[in-house]
Amino acid sequence: MNNILIKVISLPSSGLRRQQMSLQLDEIGIPWQFFDALDSLSSCLIAHAGSWPIMNGRMLRESELGCYASHYELLMMHSKADEDDILIVLEDDAILDTTYFKAVDDIINLTRQFGYVKFNGQLIAQSSEVYIQGRRRVVRFHNKVHGSLAYAIDRRTAIRFCKHLKNVFRPIDIEMDRFWAHGIPVLCLYQPVAIERSAPTGIVGREFTVSGRTWLLWKINNQIEKIRCFSANFCYRVGLKRVP
Repeated sequence: MNNILIKVISLPSSGLRRQQMSLQLDEIGIPWQFFDALDSLSSCLIAHAGSWPIMNGRMLRESELGCYASHYELLMMHSKADEDDILIVLEDDAILDTTYFKAVDDIINLTRQFGYVKFNGQLIAQSSEVYIQGRRRVVRFHNKVHGSLAYAIDRRTAIRFCKHLKNVFRPIDIEMDRFWAHGIPVLCLYQPVAIERSAPTGIVGREFTVSGRTWLLWKINNQIEKIRCFSANFCYRVGLKRVP
């Protein structure tokens, strides 16, 4: 028997967002709770701040670190849950297709089969269809699509993510999309069943700021990432890697 729980990452001061999320989630009928968003990295995470300019072209912002720590904390909690439990993580600016989320069995079946499925992606990337669920498809993206707005995850995959995410090099959404590094494919439901609300975000300032030697190292790192991404996609294409 799968138990399913929704956790909504939200700042305690975000009254309007909490009200909007409550209206949606009460309609869905799945047990849910707010998780008070953290505002800095927790002690269990290792910040490699010296590498941030080379990995990201800039330093990470405090809001990004708080977002990282919030997702990591939820994954850590879920990694200690019962084997069959399923967690849905939402950020509080999500607009949900409540009709889809009421179909609990569909969500359970997807998560049981794939371990981790995103309900939203910010960017468009090349993809491959891996599963058909009614009028929707599950696709595997061939590159990063960014965003950690909404996803479902099982305990086994949460454990795998926690091992990889303990060292902080990049924003949480980018790190979770690096399937070539941790081996967890970027699977997303399409058409998406969650979109981001058009409202000011607390995470700003992702412009690149490096120059000189650091800029060169950043460009080299980008090329290495592209080669690793290409190699992983090639392995999927020839059958050396498979979607669960």
